[in-house]
Amino acid sequence: MRTRAVVGGYEVLALLDGVQDLGSPGGMVDEFLSPSNEAWDAYRTIYPQLFGARGGWRLTVRASLIRDETHTIVFDTGVGPDTAPANEWFGAPGLLPQELAAAEVALEDVETVVISHVHDDHVGGTCNPDGQPAFPNARYLIHRADIDWIRAQAEISDEDKAIWTLLLEPVVSNGQLVEVDDAFEVAPGIRTRHLPGHTPGHQGLELASGAESVFLTADSFNHPAQLDHADWAGISDNDPDEATERRRELLKELLDSGRLIAPSHFAEPFGRVVMDGDRVVWRPA
Repeated sequence: MRTRAVVGGYEVLALLDGVQDLGSPGGMVDEFLSPSNEAWDAYRTIYPQLFGARGGWRLTVRASLIRDETHTIVFDTGVGPDTAPANEWFGAPGLLPQELAAAEVALEDVETVVISHVHDDHVGGTCNPDGQPAFPNARYLIHRADIDWIRAQAEISDEDKAIWTLLLEPVVSNGQLVEVDDAFEVAPGIRTRHLPGHTPGHQGLELASGAESVFLTADSFNHPAQLDHADWAGISDNDPDEATERRRELLKELLDSGRLIAPSHFAEPFGRVVMDGDRVVWRPA
């Protein structure tokens, strides 16, 4: 399984934060707006690693490390330590610190943390258990629409209040938050791309150098079955209609270009979207 891509002078390294069988008692219809659990049967055969023993979703959580001789960038921070909110449903702390250590990267070495969106399995590792930013020398790039949204949500939702208070407010207080808009240049050849729908400020990250490229699509697609059924929105999509429309647009683009992508929750880190007969499928790199 390919866990590394090279674009220009950048190495893109997939970091496995964790894998858990969510074991939803109602099956996949508890997680996605699909017509029935039976509608998933074909995809259980194609993507067996993404289904648990009880028929529900087996969730893979990934982050990414992007580096060259002068830049060290982390894309998303995973579930976080056992004090982070996502542990209440994920059931285990994230492995991002160990993955970075294995790549010989100290937390102090990271200069930029790009957050795709403010769901708790993507921002969980922004802070340490002691409540301080985990990457003390980094700027944290989050789309301003997500900052506005989570601040408002924190007033009406205990879950979102915990995300704001425990994971984001310390970054703001420490002066490390940078609110960005679309196409923010993170480093030469690396830009954010606003992909709203999953959350208002959901964003991916595009790396390009000549003919080489890789697109970190975050939660634009949470499961490869959505490549074939863009309308099977996830229950975590803040705006299911917009998320569905964005998936359709991306699918056309990806089928036309054949470019390499890296979703956050597929079993394999890198791959391409291709046609297989009349079905749209995920082809791991």
